[in-house]
Amino acid sequence: MRFYLNIIIVLICVSIDMRADGKTDHEYIPFKVYFEMAEAATFKARDMKFSDLPGGVPCAFIYSGPKKPLTHKFFHEMGFRSTVFVGPGESKEKLRALEATGVELALGRYPGAKGNYQSFIGRNTAQEAFDTVAASRIELLSKIKGQLFVASISGHLKSGKWVLQREPYATRTMGFGAVMSDANFRLTYMDKPSVITALLGYKGEDQTSVAYYQQLTSMDTRKIPNEMIYYQILANAFKGATKRVGRGVIVRIQVRDFGKKDLLDIKDQIAEYGSHPNIWHANMGMLLSNQYLQGCIKVLDVKCTGKKGVLTLGIKKDVYGPIIQTPLSLKFPKKVRVTSASAFGMDAKVDSRVSRLANRSYSHVSIAAKKAFHEGLSFEWSFKKKTLTTPDQTEFEVVVRSQLKHALSNIKLHWYAPTGVPIGKKDQHTIIYGKGTVVSGKANKTTLAPGGTLTIKGTLQTHKHSRFGLTPVSLNIEGQLGKTRRLFLNGAEIPVMPLLGVEMHPRKQMPMRKGDVQYFRVKVSNENAFLHPNSASANKGVLRLTPFEGLAIEPKSISFQLKKNESKYFIFKVTNSIWSDQIIRLRPEITLAGSKTPISNLAVGTRIVREQKLIDIKPLD
Repeated sequence: MRFYLNIIIVLICVSIDMRADGKTDHEYIPFKVYFEMAEAATFKARDMKFSDLPGGVPCAFIYSGPKKPLTHKFFHEMGFRSTVFVGPGESKEKLRALEATGVELALGRYPGAKGNYQSFIGRNTAQEAFDTVAASRIELLSKIKGQLFVASISGHLKSGKWVLQREPYATRTMGFGAVMSDANFRLTYMDKPSVITALLGYKGEDQTSVAYYQQLTSMDTRKIPNEMIYYQILANAFKGATKRVGRGVIVRIQVRDFGKKDLLDIKDQIAEYGSHPNIWHANMGMLLSNQYLQGCIKVLDVKCTGKKGVLTLGIKKDVYGPIIQTPLSLKFPKKVRVTSASAFGMDAKVDSRVSRLANRSYSHVSIAAKKAFHEGLSFEWSFKKKTLTTPDQTEFEVVVRSQLKHALSNIKLHWYAPTGVPIGKKDQHTIIYGKGTVVSGKANKTTLAPGGTLTIKGTLQTHKHSRFGLTPVSLNIEGQLGKTRRLFLNGAEIPVMPLLGVEMHPRKQMPMRKGDVQYFRVKVSNENAFLHPNSASANKGVLRLTPFEGLAIEPKSISFQLKKNESKYFIFKVTNSIWSDQIIRLRPEITLAGSKTPISNLAVGTRIVREQKLIDIKPLD
């Protein structure tokens, strides 16, 4: 091994302090948590909080850096966890070899991305953003076995808002950030300024949850004289983190590949920390799950009778079950000493942790959410159509097989698909959503016997304002298992793609005074990466720009016909004849031959400002 090692130790402090009883406009599915206390006590729902990290542990560790599967396998066997960022062009064999070691794969390279100061896709149109982000996710998913919810992003942007951004050209060119959430990436990671953003849902004010980190790079790795000092520094980092109190801290270590002999030396120094009770070893997907659970669950009610109590929790009906893979950890109020707890008929883990305030400890109850929500039932999805456009529909079937020891009765299905894209705002700035994707389905029975099979047949419909991308469809099954009410969370994804690629320039906000003339260039293509498989048949139609009062558009329409894998450009002359306080959006519209309804496309359009007091020429004083 060489003397100079590439290692960075980063101390990361999660800045979220999310109350468990947060007020929202979401619908919730209730479930119970039963607990016993050492002494009788009473408290209110608003007193409950979430643990920063599962079980209230003081720290979590995540490592990154190695490229060889051997190194990853070695670290994972000791109990450490990692996320490896890859590109869609990696070979299937290499990706499967990495997965076999236990690492999580995430998207970190985007072919076709055109970056600028603001973001890594700042110069891409909306269609190009889907070509590089959503299409990359589809390609990578086709090569791996595991899930793919994590992506790395970069730029000078506020990720919590950027991943929902649909108007990137109004003020600054930041790129079509909403492609990340539309592509069903649920966690975006920024190395600088060290931010992770979890996507919680597709409506309301709390669609994202942002965690900020503090980085500590206190040593110059190039000056480490030998491996032994490196091992000692690493061991001391573990030791120091495990003894801290207060808020949960994540420590990221970045290491390089080692030889077999050197790996054994590492094991002697740090193996004990791979299973240390004060450390939570996590990858990015596990951090996402922890953050996602805190954003999807709230305390609805609490009742205490003597030393016994019942928490009524609620989980959002739009929860997407495949994300959940970590415990749900609740932090009880001070002076409430919990001795035991259970949920869904399963015992929960109880830990007592000292806070940063002297002589004050808190009880943390960890519910095995992954086991409770997933284990016992298996799901097999099949869609009649593998890809949809808008508007469109498909039938699907879900076969549910039971591995439960008892019958699941009184079965109730909860469905959810994302709302439509935002199309406006009310007077109080409440977002108005267009009609989005609609899902429905029925089961062939209401009782599932042990080892039995349940068949669900359903329909999925997309409408004009449905989101393009990889649409998550949630299926949550509620049922009675003996005396316990159980909840099983599942879901699947289906691509929703445009039939044609459409882009318009100029694509920034344009001022147009009375009498101004502006030329617009529209590109129509069937060779983009993110297009419906039937795009080759959608080769003939009529192109128009949306008409508005006071705008004369020449020509009014243009007929076109595309060959296979062809792009064509068309020019429109637009003359403005009025002043108007209304800001409009000029969009390209395509009506295919034989149809009367324009097809949906990804062109954002151009905002046109015609307000005289804002843009008219004023004489100098």
